[in-house]
Amino acid sequence: STDTWYNYDNSAHMLLTSTKTYDSKGRELKTEYKRPQDYTASANFTNDLITQHNYAPVLEQISWENDGSGYKLVGGKFTTYGNYATANGLSNPQWLINKTYNIETPAPITQSSFTATVIGNSSITLDTRYKQLGEYNYDSKDNLTRYSYLNTGNKNNTTYIWGHGKTCAIAKVNNA
Repeated sequence: STDTWYNYDNSAHMLLTSTKTYDSKGRELKTEYKRPQDYTASANFTNDLITQHNYAPVLEQISWENDGSGYKLVGGKFTTYGNYATANGLSNPQWLINKTYNIETPAPITQSSFTATVIGNSSITLDTRYKQLGEYNYDSKDNLTRYSYLNTGNKNNTTYIWGHGKTCAIAKVNNA
């Protein structure tokens, strides 16, 4: 039997901040969800997301396991957003997923050796075990035109071709 608790601990957005599950082996599995308001406000994409009342995006998801000997990190994801308004001729910021990162580690990481993410005015500091997983490109209608997936040093691209005034995807080309 498993029991799961859902926590909504940030009054700034009242969205899911973490879950805790206790499995039949007595292990605690905890997943934390960090959104724009969970980071210190600064002049970057998080501040712009907040200004637009776009509170929902999960920027960082961290998974922990505790078998009684302390929390160990077993997975992590981080997502950055880019402002595509200028490229798309819009006057208001248009924030779309820009890059994704995953934690890459052969073994769980102790909580004390994990470096918390810091989002500054012009930079983002991630734990060194975060590795870029993907990169996204869009056209002037905010259609995804290319997704680059970085897999063990190899770059695999998926390209989308849009037709009918950029309203319908007409082709998907892998490894182009």
